[in-house]
Amino acid sequence: MTFLSFLDDPHRFKSARELYSWLGLTPIEHSSSKGRKMGAITKAGPAEVRRVLVQSAWCLWRCEPQNTLVLRGKQVAERRSRHTAIVAMARKLAGILHVRESFW
Repeated sequence: MTFLSFLDDPHRFKSARELYSWLGLTPIEHSSSKGRKMGAITKAGPAEVRRVLVQSAWCLWRCEPQNTLVLRGKQVAERRSRHTAIVAMARKLAGILHVRESFW
């Protein structure tokens, strides 16, 4: 309900990437002519929605270990960290909710 109340109209986002940026779930980019580094998430947008998505990802991680989303998150955790994997799962959850909301 929190996601739906803040999202208001799902059609205002042309793609899920725009939604991720609005939620602040995209990494900060530090780039120069020598290279490109990705930093922490931007944390732009509504913190409450971000918090709900991250908590939902943690609940999935703990309660549904065989879920496809969790299995992908565990692959990310092997390469990065568990917290990075949880944020990636939260971002994916936002995309799933956005697609489902667009069909309504």
